[in-house]
Amino acid sequence: MASDIADIERQIEELAAAVDRGARFVRAGQASVAFGVALLAGLTTGVLAFNPVAMVAGFALAIGGVVLTGSSKSSLDELKTALGEAEALRKSSIDGLRLVTVNGRRLDG
Repeated sequence: MASDIADIERQIEELAAAVDRGARFVRAGQASVAFGVALLAGLTTGVLAFNPVAMVAGFALAIGGVVLTGSSKSSLDELKTALGEAEALRKSSIDGLRLVTVNGRRLDG
């Protein structure tokens, strides 16, 4: 039983790391959208000198950012669900040990 809990703990650590990476991808996608929209706005309002390559780059950043954000959010939601399930499994496994408190100390009972 203890080795099962250790395996679940490792799985939880891996899932938590994956959730962290997924959140970074979401932020990167949002930054890409913001930069692409700002670039396009600057080009269309004349704040920046018009350049066709910069215009294409602005569209690519905006569209690519939307795609990255959307797919990363979907994956992040799935990872968070899996993490919650693993944590619930860990809790039920620990509860299954039937630990009891004796004289202020928890002992395996």
